[in-house]
Order: sequence, then structure tokens, then C-alpha cells
Amino acid sequence: MFYRGLSLFYLFIFLSVFSFAREKTYTVVNYTTDNGLPQNSITGIQFDRKGYCWLGTQMGLVRFDGQRFTVFESDNIKGLRSDRIFNVTHDAAGNIFAATGGILNILRVDDNASPDAATPRLITQPDLEIPDQGSAVPLSFMKTIAHDTAFQIEYGTSQFNLYLLQSAAGYYITSSQIIKFALKGNPGYHNTVLVDESLALLRAGGITAIWTNGVLQNNIRLEGPLWSDPEFKRGNFTTLNRGGAYIYAGKKLYRLHLNHNTLSSESLFDGIEIPAVSCAYFDKKNNKWYIGSAVSGLFVLTPSDFYTPQTPDISGNQGFHSQTVTNEGILSQDILYRKDGTTKKCPLTTQVKAVWYDTAKKGLYYAPNLMLERIDLATGHSKAITPLASHLSAIYPNPLHRDTFIFSTSFSIGKVTHDTLIAEKRIPGLIEGQELFASYPQGNDTFLLATWSGVKWYDFKNNKLYRSILDSLTIRQLYAEQPQRIWIASYGKGWYLYDNGHIHRLPDGPSHALKTVNAIIDDGRGYFWLSSNDGLYKVSKQALLDYAAGQSEHVFFYAFTTKDHLPTNEFNAANPSYVWTSDSMLSLPSIKGLVWFYPHKIHLSLPNQGIYLEHIYIDEKETNIDSTLVLKPDHGRLTLLVSSPYFGNPENMRLQFKVEGLEKDWHAVPANGEIIIDRIPAGEFSLVVRKISGMEASAYTQLVLPVRVTPFWYRTTIFNLLLCFFIIAMVYWFIRLRTRILRNRNRKLKMQVTIQTRDLHRMVNKLKQSEEALKQSNQTKNNIITTVLHDLRSPIRFLHTISKWVASDHARMKPEALNVHLEELKNSTASLNSFTDQFFTWALSQHDTFSASYTEIDLHELFKKIEILYTDIIQASANQLIVVPTDVHLETDWDILSAVMRNLLDNANKNTTDGTLTLAAYRTNEYTVITVSDTGKGFDAESLKAFLNKDKTDRRKGNGSFIVLQLLDLIGGKIIADSEPGKGTTFNIMIPHRNEARDNMPDGSDQQPTEH
Repeated sequence: MFYRGLSLFYLFIFLSVFSFAREKTYTVVNYTTDNGLPQNSITGIQFDRKGYCWLGTQMGLVRFDGQRFTVFESDNIKGLRSDRIFNVTHDAAGNIFAATGGILNILRVDDNASPDAATPRLITQPDLEIPDQGSAVPLSFMKTIAHDTAFQIEYGTSQFNLYLLQSAAGYYITSSQIIKFALKGNPGYHNTVLVDESLALLRAGGITAIWTNGVLQNNIRLEGPLWSDPEFKRGNFTTLNRGGAYIYAGKKLYRLHLNHNTLSSESLFDGIEIPAVSCAYFDKKNNKWYIGSAVSGLFVLTPSDFYTPQTPDISGNQGFHSQTVTNEGILSQDILYRKDGTTKKCPLTTQVKAVWYDTAKKGLYYAPNLMLERIDLATGHSKAITPLASHLSAIYPNPLHRDTFIFSTSFSIGKVTHDTLIAEKRIPGLIEGQELFASYPQGNDTFLLATWSGVKWYDFKNNKLYRSILDSLTIRQLYAEQPQRIWIASYGKGWYLYDNGHIHRLPDGPSHALKTVNAIIDDGRGYFWLSSNDGLYKVSKQALLDYAAGQSEHVFFYAFTTKDHLPTNEFNAANPSYVWTSDSMLSLPSIKGLVWFYPHKIHLSLPNQGIYLEHIYIDEKETNIDSTLVLKPDHGRLTLLVSSPYFGNPENMRLQFKVEGLEKDWHAVPANGEIIIDRIPAGEFSLVVRKISGMEASAYTQLVLPVRVTPFWYRTTIFNLLLCFFIIAMVYWFIRLRTRILRNRNRKLKMQVTIQTRDLHRMVNKLKQSEEALKQSNQTKNNIITTVLHDLRSPIRFLHTISKWVASDHARMKPEALNVHLEELKNSTASLNSFTDQFFTWALSQHDTFSASYTEIDLHELFKKIEILYTDIIQASANQLIVVPTDVHLETDWDILSAVMRNLLDNANKNTTDGTLTLAAYRTNEYTVITVSDTGKGFDAESLKAFLNKDKTDRRKGNGSFIVLQLLDLIGGKIIADSEPGKGTTFNIMIPHRNEARDNMPDGSDQQPTEH
């Protein structure tokens, strides 16, 4: 098997007949050894069930898929003793067989329903006979006349019966009878032909005899062109019995039919020279002729659906742009083309880009030299209508008014009625570089405009553009299928669908051929025909809509190129870019002339055969599979050769592949059908090869090959089980090791317990010491209580004495003395009340749950209350209280601050006689300072230090300072004292502002004071 790039020689044969409808042209492709045939003698042609073409040659049996030839010979078929194939035929069941000459071998083509490509195999015990020409017949037919061994001619009929001819006698053999008949003339393969069950012996210009079912027929009538063919009359003809009853005479091929006693002939093609014709096969499905030559290989003839009328030399370089249908034919530039093949030169200016023929007036409208005019093609007389400011871009009848036509120029749109201009308006907003290429009526006085700067909607009545899309593109053509569904063709930037306000980019087609679309043609049967700069394409409209809606990923574009008998792949754009004739013929302009065809009659050769696997190579070694391809984990390059029989334009079959489960993207299969995959990881996958096989989006044909890549040994189940066993063993060993470690840790833990027990004893001793300290603290509190009771006893005894004295002698006392004693009693009770308030406040502060209650305090108000409370007491000591007015406010605990101030003021009064006590306050940046000063005894340095010491343990000398200092700690305050013996003492109570007070609080400076 091998592949060679096909360098095909295309022959275009023009058969000139009277009318276009009867004219036939063929594309002829000749395959020889230059294209992959092993040898140029073709001895038989057949097609199998999978669609492959099988050719018999003198150097093997050849399988042809439309692109590549694969040769089967003695080198690759075990047991085959000869490569010379003398006949390729079929039996009644449709099985294909080939027989070799010399040493007889019979090959059968296996074309069963499997994913493998059809291949031949050698039949070791054949049960059939392969005659020299015609169909295969049962082997028993030959055995019935085994005594007659020498036959010059063997024919298998279409009903699988057998003709055997000798020089003077012949045999007709069926399953039930043998008929022997006498021969006339000198029969040979050159002058005998098998027509169904009839054998005809020909002579120059006629026939010698005809036997039907072995019986001689009389009074045979001859009909058809063969019998008058000059070459046939001269005896220059070849009979073909492989594939049908054909006569090739000169350059013509005829097919024979026998109906009753009439032998008729049918001309199939003319003017095609095929040297040494040997066999013929007609592929009805694809409408192709396969003609074998004994010396020149294989000829494939495809009738063309396209016709290009000849252009007279006088027309010069026409360019073939605009065209219009007239009463006589199709006018393009200055040439009128008729369907009978004749042309007519018209008195027109060439290179016209827009024309319109009015069949009613029999006049042509166009604009030579910027003058819109009507010309009578018969007389050449013209009538000027209106001058134009720019080139005419489009002209067409008004669909709403029969007597009016519309024209557009590069920058304007106008209307003409009865050859009189009734309105022309320059389109606002169109400037140089944004010219109008074509206009299309969309409604009453509304138009769609194809411009060099996008698609625009134009209101002619109000002369305004009211919508614009795709402004960056040069638009060539528009097709408004519906008001809100517009198909748009651009120049070089693809084509688009505008559907209900949404713009969809449509596929660029094969080889990006549709980046420039010159015409979008709706054939009225659900398909678009697209002319481009690189071929003509047919596509399903619904498939495009599904693609735009996101319902499909691919669209199939059926391509027509020069391989389909187009004169060129490059079409032109004009206005109009196409015209229909009354008999549904379509005419398109191209750079090499007009292209005529009937879209509804064109035969599509769809790539709808299956995809088959030819060979699989792993590391360049061929391998066979049953159903699943199993690969080793370290496999090297995987190469698969696939094929799909297709005999149409190669542009229409595009194979793709991917490894499903490994990747998402599809890859193009190379033209040689070779798929190369370097490495697939371990796992279950599917190699999928597919192609679009029909015009609709869902028409796919695919080949699915399951692939299993075995894992490396260390990823197998056995390895995993061994690994699990190893892990379990390791866990067991780890547990034992862990147990040993835990035991060691237990011993160490015991040692640590011993050590910690010793430390615990030490801790107990420390706790005992703490207990002793607590007892000492309790003792201190007891001392305080004792001291407090001691301090209370004297004033209480004094109160008792005074009250007793007053109670017993008040009747004898003078009022002045009584008032003195009552005043003393009042002062003593006030002093006692003050002391108890201070002590009570201190006692409350000793609770664990105690917290200062912060409120805003007006010091002037606090000073006044203290003044009212202490005025009498102070005056009793012959002292004077001075309260300095203040407007200072601060935020602190009223009770605590009041207790501190009363304590200090009381002590100052006790230690001052006939002196002055002063209360004042002021603020600094950090503190509110409250001053309590007196002119009393004062402190010496040691006494002042003892007074301010919070840690003193001997409280028998007084508890006032201890209480004051503890209370101040609660609100973050402190005392700064200045004293001089004999002159007095000044106490400065320093209360920080609220934030500082929080920071200065003892035992947890971060605690936020709370209000209660």
C-alpha cells in the first residue's frame, strides 16, 4: 500500500449542440502510474458495499478510495501465485471477486460490516467460476461440460448464467439446462457483446446474429446513432463486456439495449479519446463514468452541471461584472449571450457596474459617463434622463410602484417615473471613503445600504440614516430575508447574520474561502449559494441558523471549484451579482466569463460513505486488533491509516480526529489519511474520526476505536495490593516501635512525676508561706479595725459625757452655756459622721467586685457641699475655710473623691488652730489638680513620708492617709504634698483625665472603668 500526491490532468470537453439545455460537458480525470497505479492496464472495475472502487491490473488488484490507490499482490496476499488480474466481477449476492490469469487464483473482497477497510483474501476452495468477462457463475456450470475443454470466449450474464463459445459452436448454461447452438461468422471478444441474456455477434455497420437464452433471434431491428456512426461502419470499434454492453467507436461511447426484437443504441458521450478501451462502469449514485484502458490507466468522467458561454474576441477584457436578463438572453457589459450559444455585440460602453433591463419598454437603463439613460438595444437609440454626481451603484424596479424605478449612486438615492426624475437625495453622513456599494428596498421609502463603512438603514422620505452596524467593514452584498433577519457579506472580513438585533459571525468555510462573499443567493429550497473569490458553495440555511443560535459547532459547505468544471474559482461582485432566468437558470459573473447552471438540477456527491481503518502501526510495527486497541504504558508513536471512499471534489470531505477522554479539540486528518499520536497516558479512551457527511448540521459519520493503555507495573492492581500489604506491615512494625517508645516514655514520665512531686512539695511549702502572709494580712486588718475602734471610742465617750451633762443640768444652765455645749455636740457628731463615711467608702472598695463609678463632677458644687458640711466644725476650731471659686469639671467617682477631700480637710482642721484652710482647683494637660492647704502645724520630712507611704504596716498612728491613698488608687489618682513645720501643709490631689486615669489604675491597667 502506498500513496502518491495526485497530480491530475483535467480535461474539459465541450460538446457543442444546439441549446444549452442539451449541451453536455465532462470533466475527465486520467489516473496512471504517475498517480499511484501499479500498471496502466485496467482489466476490470467494480464497487464494493463500503464504496471502494476495485481495479484489476496486470500487477495486482487495486483498491481506490478516490484519493489513494492501494495495491494487493503476491507480496502482501499469502498464497497468491500470480499478480495478473484478468477479470473483476461480482456474484448474485453482490460479493466482489477477482481472478488471476495463468495459474488460476480467485480473490474475494471482504467488505463486511466492520470498522476495517475492505481487503481481498484468497479463496482456497472456490465454488464458483470467474469467466473471462461478465459475472461470476457457479462452478457446477463448468463441470456439466467438462469434456469440452477448449473455449475461446466465456461470458457470465447479468442473470448469472454462462455463455461458452468455440469456433463453430456455443453453449448457454443455466442451473437447469444446457443449450448448444451453432455459431455464424468468426466470433471473438472484439466483435461479440453480451446484452443482458443475449449474445450479439457484430460486424462492420451492423450485426451478424443475436442469440437470446441460447436461441437464435430473427428479424432484429436496429435503432439509434451507433448504426450510422462512420467509424462503426468502417469496423473501427471496441466491444466492452465488463460492466455492461458498450461499444466504443472513434471518440464516442454507446450503450446497447435489446427490447423484444429491437437492438437500440444510446450515445453516452462524444469527443473523448481513450486509447485501447477495455472496460466501463457507471456509478449511478455519484453520476460518474469509470473507463478502463489497456494502455493508459483509469479515466473518470463526470458530467458538468456548469456552462460558460463563449465570449467573442471583440468584447475585449469584459471583467464580467453587472448583468441583466433581456428578451433575447443575458446581457453582460456590451455582449448579449443567448442560450443557443450565439452572442450579439450591443452599442454600450463597457465596464458598466450596474444595469437594468425593462422588459416592458424593451430598454436598458445604465449610466455611461455619469449620465443615466435608457437605450433601445435593437436600434441603439438612447434617451438621457438625468446627470449623476457620482457613479451609478445600483438600479432596480420599485417593488411598490410598477412605473417607477430606483437608482443609487455612490452618495445618493433617486426615483424615476416614466423616464423623468422625480426625486434624488444625497444621503447625509456619507463622505469620501464611505461610498454606497448597493442599495436594497426594505419598505415604503426605507432602504438598506451596503457601504464602505457598514450596513445602514435609510429613511428616504425624511432623508436620514437611523441605524448603522459593522461600521468598520466594507459591505459588498445584503440579503434581507426578513425585516429583522439580514445576511451580510463583507469584503475580506467574513460574512454575518443580523437577527433580531444580534450580530452573528458566520463560518469562513473551507480554507477561509468565505472571508469575501460576492453573492448570497437563496434558491427557495432551504439552501444558500455563495459565490466567493475562492469557489462556489452551497450551504443549508437552517444549519447556519443553528450555528448562529449556538446549537451546532460546525456547518457543512459543499464546494464547487475548477475540479467541477468551473472556469475559475474567482467570482465577481456587481449589482446585481446574479440573475435568474425564467426557467430557473442562475447566471454568475466570474473573472473568466459568465457561469450558467440550474441549482435545482445539480447532483451533489456527498461524502456519506463510512470511515474505515486500514492499518495500525505501533513504533512502526503493524498490529492487528479485535475490538479494542490495547497499548503498553511505554508505547511509542501510534500511527493509524484511515480512509473513506469519496470520488467527488476533495474539498467536500474533511476528516477530523481526537482522542476522546484526553482532549477536547478536533484535528484535521492529513490528506494521506495518516493519524500520528506520540503518546497516550494510561486509561480508557476512544479515538474518534469523523466527517460531516450531509448538508444538515447533524449529518456526521464517524469511526470510534476504543483504546486502552495499560498502566506501568507500579500502577497495576497487583502492585497496589502488594503496596497495601507492605503498608500494613509497616503499620504493624510502626505500632510495635511505637509501643516500645511509649514504654520508654512511661519510664521517663515516672521520673518526671517524681520530680514534679518534689516540686509540688516545694509549692505546698510556698502556699504555706502564702497562708502565713494571708494570716498576717488578716492580722493587719484586725489591727486596722482595733485602731478604728480606738479612734471612735474617744469621740463617742466625749459625746456620751456632753450629752449626759446636758441632759442632767440643762435646766440650770444658762442659754449661752447650753448653746456652747450643743454646738460641741453637733461638731462631734459631724466629725464622727465624716469619719464613718470615709471608712465605709474604703470598706466598700476592698470588695473584689468593686469598681469606680465615673460621672462628670462640677468641683464648684462639690466644694460648696463640703463647705456647708465643715463650716461649723472648722469655726469651732477658730479656723477659717476659704473656697476658691472654680469652673473646673472632671470625670471621676464622686463618692471616692468626696471622701478623699473630706479626710484631708478634716485632718487639716484637726492640726490647725486659729488658722486658714483653703480649697482650690485647676487643670493641666494631664491632670485635674485639687489643692487642700492649711496654716497649721505642718509635717516634718519623716512624718510626711510616713503619711504618704501606702505600704506601712503600723496603722496605730492613724488610718486616714492609708484610706486616702487606697481610694485614690481606685480612680488612678495620687497626692503630692508640701509641708513645713509650724507653717502648714498643702496637699495636691492629682486626678488624671479619663484616659490617663484608666492607664494609671492598679492591677490591670487595661481594665476599662465602669459606671454604676
